[in-house]
Amino acid sequence: MRKEYYFSKTILFKPKIISFNEFDGDEKLKKYKNKIKNDEYFSNTEGYDLINIPRMYEKNNEEILEKVCIIFSKMKMKDDLIKYELGKCLECVIHKYAKTLDDINRLEEVINMTKVVNHRKEFIKNIQQKGIKQGINQGRKEGIKQGQKEGEIKLARKIAETIGIEETTKITGISKEEILNKKI
Repeated sequence: MRKEYYFSKTILFKPKIISFNEFDGDEKLKKYKNKIKNDEYFSNTEGYDLINIPRMYEKNNEEILEKVCIIFSKMKMKDDLIKYELGKCLECVIHKYAKTLDDINRLEEVINMTKVVNHRKEFIKNIQQKGIKQGINQGRKEGIKQGQKEGEIKLARKIAETIGIEETTKITGISKEEILNKKI
């Protein structure tokens, strides 16, 4: 019995694990400060990247954390829901790196999650209102169509009394079953 060995095609794509310490946190902070200065929107990935910057330092994490919180508070994102979720993650980072309860409270105040939460609530409320309005409009349209169809069928029944069902179906395009069905 002969055994053959071969390399899997996927063996060529081994993931490389990079720790946070291998990233340049100063470079990332500078990049994100410039985005704030230029009034640019952050992508979802950049938002995630921002909240992980304190992990890129072995020392002085609390100082870096404060800078991150200030940037986060000024950060603009197109999706408020993502910013809300990132803020919740940043709260965890604050609890990890802040040294005192006062620092935790101060930094949480800096990121102003109540403002982000209010944006999220407003966002959800708007989505719900749009859904309700769309449902109402859809119901109206369907009701109008159904009412028009019922009116056409009633008229076809009256015509059929005069000229007969066969002739009425040819003229109106309404089927014989619809004309004869009295459920409408």
